[in-house]
Amino acid sequence: YFNADGSMYTGWLEQNGKWYYLNELDNSLQGAMFTGWMKRDNATYYMDSNGERLEGWYEIDGSWYYFYPGTGVMAVSTNIDGFYVDEYGVMR
Repeated sequence: YFNADGSMYTGWLEQNGKWYYLNELDNSLQGAMFTGWMKRDNATYYMDSNGERLEGWYEIDGSWYYFYPGTGVMAVSTNIDGFYVDEYGVMR
């Protein structure tokens, strides 16, 4: 993705109500769309295979996780809808 001035877009990008993250590092990966687990600003996110940020309950590699709607931040050490998620975000 590119800005109107032709520069490469980096950081959070919203397209049609869906959120994506494009690498901000000034290297060969600049602008690359993240997929999988991402830690950023003391928060953990998960981007699906299309790069879309997950929100709500999702099963990933056999474990259930909750990502807050609106932010996509993974819940940790709390109860969500009566289910406990541990310090790693895994529903117990």
